[in-house]
Amino acid sequence: MRCRWHRLLCAAALPAYLAVVLCHGVTAAELTGTTASADQSAIRQLAARWIAAATAHDGAGIALLCASSSAYFPYLQQLALHADAATLQQLEPTLQLQVMFLRLMSPAAQLQAMGASQLLAFALQRGLIGQDLRASDRLGELTVAEQSAQGRLYKFGRADWPDRGLQYFGWEQGNWCVDLRGELEQLRSDFDAFTARSGLPATEAAFFILETRLMRKVIPADFAPPLAVESPDDSGPTQFAGQSAANTVSNVVTTAMDMPVLRLVAIRHAPDKPSENAVTLEDRVESLRYVLREGDALPAYPQSSLTRIGRDSAVFAVGAHHFILRLEPGAAPLGVRLTSVNSSAVTQKTLLQVAQEGSGREGMMTQWRNIGLRDRAQLLQQAWLTADYVEMAGVQSTMAGLRVRKLVEGSFWSQLGLQEGDLLTQVNGVQVNSMAAWQQVLQIAQNDLDITIAVERAEHVHSYRTATIRPR
Repeated sequence: MRCRWHRLLCAAALPAYLAVVLCHGVTAAELTGTTASADQSAIRQLAARWIAAATAHDGAGIALLCASSSAYFPYLQQLALHADAATLQQLEPTLQLQVMFLRLMSPAAQLQAMGASQLLAFALQRGLIGQDLRASDRLGELTVAEQSAQGRLYKFGRADWPDRGLQYFGWEQGNWCVDLRGELEQLRSDFDAFTARSGLPATEAAFFILETRLMRKVIPADFAPPLAVESPDDSGPTQFAGQSAANTVSNVVTTAMDMPVLRLVAIRHAPDKPSENAVTLEDRVESLRYVLREGDALPAYPQSSLTRIGRDSAVFAVGAHHFILRLEPGAAPLGVRLTSVNSSAVTQKTLLQVAQEGSGREGMMTQWRNIGLRDRAQLLQQAWLTADYVEMAGVQSTMAGLRVRKLVEGSFWSQLGLQEGDLLTQVNGVQVNSMAAWQQVLQIAQNDLDITIAVERAEHVHSYRTATIRPR
């Protein structure tokens, strides 16, 4: 056992230490308790400093990290700059995602110039770690060993709201330091929970998260290391083994019977702007989803056309044939995975292969893999909504609504009629004027089958009403 008395005593001084204890009438147990108390106090102060730095996205927090943790993001930086697709595939999924986020969220030259503290600040700002931390979090359940310690954060300092993960600390060079192992464990736990909830194989789940966070289509060229690309023009998708050129050619529809097994999952009406009326369709074999307006064709079937959107139906024309799809509120919910793809074969795909598979498809993978799931975690990933405040002289600023900063094409929020730049002001009669109202909006989005919204766009107010099938 390491001897500790204000970190000064050592095993060689044990006889003198005992003499001092006996002369002053202090027991070893009492002194050990004092030392443990000092350790706990130091760790709590350290945790508070780390939380303050992390929530402020302050790269100076690098000085609080243990050596292995401070080296973590420089390690990711090298992988992001130099790792090829084969190297990436050898990493576990959450590590692959961290590397790809660094690669695709920052220009290569900028990423290469970042030092350790800048990398940490970037990771905190972009939510690669620490996205659940709040300035009011407090450390509890603290246990201290000789060279390590662990505890659990209590959200907003509330004794009845423990965090789902642990925080770890280490003892290095005479001081306690923060070990990021807890943050990485939470990333893996969240990823595992997402794969279980969505029913997606790990690789598809990782690709889904990658596109959703980036809010753009991820292509095969993204998997080439930026510092090893021979030509800046070499960005076109490449075919993988077994893919023929015929796979990328749009299907030719001869009759309605050649269309995939479709179902109607949402109908949107815009009373003041009928051109904004739209339907959301699902291909029940592959779980593809499309948001279409009148006159649009299904991306893979250019000879088709959506000719009319009714109150609870949509009429399609394919050549001389017409067929009607009706909204079925009692049908299987959005969360039921209907794909017929062999799961064992899908699991073996790499991220690059998934990107190459999407080369022949319109839109992002998030459009064609269960984007319609209305689970809160997924709803929050499908758009970037921020509170918008109005400030008036002499009056406290008030929340005017939620500003749509970014939006995933074909997502649930897109289905409702939102566009980037919109100010969402009302949902099912609820004025979005507080964070409590924002929570109500999420509850409505998760549970209601009939959703009416009001948005401010280019100084005009627009309203949309969407009828959907049951959520998951």
